[in-house]
Amino acid sequence: MHRILIIIGLTISLQSYSQDYNHVLVFLNSHPDKEEISSEEEELLRKAHFESRKQMAEEGKILLTGPFDGGGGIYILNTGKISEAKSWLQTDPTVLANRWQLELFPLRFLQGGICDIKEPYDMVRYNFIRIKFINEIANYKTNETGSDVWSSIIKSENIKLTGVFPHSDGGLIIYNGDKKTSWFGTNQANQMTLEHKLLWLANGAICD
Repeated sequence: MHRILIIIGLTISLQSYSQDYNHVLVFLNSHPDKEEISSEEEELLRKAHFESRKQMAEEGKILLTGPFDGGGGIYILNTGKISEAKSWLQTDPTVLANRWQLELFPLRFLQGGICDIKEPYDMVRYNFIRIKFINEIANYKTNETGSDVWSSIIKSENIKLTGVFPHSDGGLIIYNGDKKTSWFGTNQANQMTLEHKLLWLANGAICD
């Protein structure tokens, strides 16, 4: 009986925790099996990709975008609905040409926000951490009973933006400064894995 109550309580807690995911984070991962095309075709697709991205930004659909060192990148979209995000991405010729392996996650900001900036702007480099929880229990421990862990991270002056995905899907940290390998103390080793990348964003796109 106690076990049933614990499971019910955990489920309710996770559901209430995921009610305000009003953005979608898109990982654009380079597709390992993409079709070989000529450099001219690649350049045309690249230009079409940038035009599509610019149009979505002007329409208020893309709030933040930037490439990773080594390929790929992210979008943060102005919707909390995966279905709507997918429909927006279908306007991108590189998506239609299967040049990316896409991953989409509802996103809830814990710290930081996105500012509207206009061209021309300078690109600056940030550290980007993708957090992957091993399961929903690990997610619950860190996001609910381990909320003090998030609080201590958020106090770091180098942190620009933090956010979580629902269930056991993980989250992200964007920060300045030197690469850091340990964020969550004893929770980290047995609850999650961290993937580090270098991310280029327009200067001022993340609000201070």
